[in-house]
Amino acid sequence: MRSRDALTADLFDVPCAAPALPGSINFSREIAATMSSALKACPADRIEVAARMTRLMGREVTLSMLNAYTAESHVDHNISLERAIAFDVATQAQALLAFFAGKTGCGILVGEDALLAEWGRVQQAKADIAEREKALKERMRGKR
Repeated sequence: MRSRDALTADLFDVPCAAPALPGSINFSREIAATMSSALKACPADRIEVAARMTRLMGREVTLSMLNAYTAESHVDHNISLERAIAFDVATQAQALLAFFAGKTGCGILVGEDALLAEWGRVQQAKADIAEREKALKERMRGKR
C-alpha cells in the first residue's frame, strides 16, 4: 500500500489552536496596516470603497470611519466582522480574510484554486479506493 505524504498538510484539516496568552491577540496595528495596503492596491479610491461598504451593509460607512480603521495610530478604532467582510467585498480582495486565516493557522483558497484543491482531494480518494479494492482482490484470490 502506498504511504501518505507526511510533510504536506491536508488543506481541509482544521488546526487546533493553542490557548492564547494574555495580550497575544492585539492586532489593531496589523489590521490597520493590512487594510491600508489593501486600499493602496485597490483601483477604487477610499471614497468609493466607503460608498461600496455603505451600499453592501445598508448602513453608512464614512470616509472618516475608513480612515480611522486604517490608521495604525487609532488602535481603539477596530473594524467589526461585518464591516471587515464588506471591506473585503468592496476592495474586491480578501485582505482581512487572509489576515484572519493566517492568524488562526489557516489559509484561504479562492476561485479556481479552491476547485483544484477539491479536485486533488477527489483524486486522492479515488486512488485510496483503488488501492483498497486491489488489496481486497488479492486477499480474495488467496482464499480460493
